[in-house]
Formats: sequence, structure tokens, C-alpha cells
Amino acid sequence: MIFLRIIFFVLILVFQVSFLLPAHSMPPEEVVNAARNGLKNFLAAVQPQDLKILGFLNQSEADNAELGEGFQLYTIHPDDVLSYRENLGDLSSMLIPTDEWQFIILTKGQAKSLLTVDLMGNRWEAVGIGGARLARQLAEIVERYPSNAGYGHKFIRLYQARSDFVEISNEGRTIGIIPLVSARIAMGLQQHELEVSDLFGLGDIISRMAPIVRKNVEAEK
Repeated sequence: MIFLRIIFFVLILVFQVSFLLPAHSMPPEEVVNAARNGLKNFLAAVQPQDLKILGFLNQSEADNAELGEGFQLYTIHPDDVLSYRENLGDLSSMLIPTDEWQFIILTKGQAKSLLTVDLMGNRWEAVGIGGARLARQLAEIVERYPSNAGYGHKFIRLYQARSDFVEISNEGRTIGIIPLVSARIAMGLQQHELEVSDLFGLGDIISRMAPIVRKNVEAEK
């Protein structure tokens, strides 16, 4: 009887702890360290005339830059896009995690740029900086669906369609997929600018992306 009570207590504790865990993948410590060092090194090496290319208006903005939220990049194999059938699979079963992480770079709370960290051999390294427009889109999504309110975010890139998406979940349940500007253009949506409340279902996303993926896959043969 005592043993059963102990097991019950442990199960309750595990449930409570898991409920408090973030709803999306947090970057490992070594990835964060690589991002911090990389940001420092990139900004130390950049020439003043190139600051605007990276998203900074002036040297003061670069000097006050800091890391924001990090997103692991996921992708979907083109075969899974082309063979998708409604009700025969969900997004989680299709997603392939990559070794790439994208970190929003903030200055006084405003998104300025993105820092890319990748696994090079057996070492995490910052390999790129830039993408101000994409940084602003990701920051806008995080502001609308904050992690501390139980929302999770998965950054998804369909390479064969040159399109980016963010899956939004709440307490582990997917509530929709937001197409970023690149995806909105590819999908032929009338409004190209990001709309954070415009949540799509997986079937709608795949049905619009499949012809583009098929065309580009065939062109690569």
C-alpha cells in the first residue's frame, strides 16, 4: 500500500513538472553559448557601413544587441508532402529536426536580425547573421503567442518551396500553422504581409505547397 502511494506521488510530481516545462524545444546550453560568442564576434567584425545590411540602424543598436528566443529549424521531406493524405498523418510525424537554430537578435526589445547556429563537425558554431525581415516576423509571432502563456513554436522550412512556416501549439496540441511572408507569396495569398491570426490547417498547407514542391523536385532531376 505504501509502495502504491509512493508511485502515485511520483506520477503526480512528474505530471506537474512536465506541465511546467516549455511547450517547445529549448536550445541546449552549448548552442546558446555558441550563439552568444558568435553574436559578439560577428558584431565586433562588422564594418559600420554594413550595419544596416544586418538590420541595425547605427552602432549604438549593435552595441546593445542581445540574444532573444531561439528556434530549432525543422523541415519536411518532399516525399511526405507529395504523398500526404488527409487524416492519415499529423504534422509531428512529418517533421524532421535539423541541426540549425535561429536566434532573434534584439535591441531594447526590438527584433533587429537573426543569428544562425549550426553543428559543424562535432562543434556548435554561429555561421551567419542577417535576415531582419524574418527576425521581425518571428518576433511578432512570439509576441502574439508567448511561451510563458503555454504556447509552443516550431519553425518549419520547406526547402523545395522556399517557404517558411511556424506551427503554433498550446499545451502540446497544435492549434494552427502560420505561413510567413515567403510562404504567403508561394501560396498565392492576396495579402503578402504576415498575419499572425491567420492560422492554417496542415491539409490546406500541404494542398497548396504540393504543386510547388512537385515542380521544383522534377526540375532538379
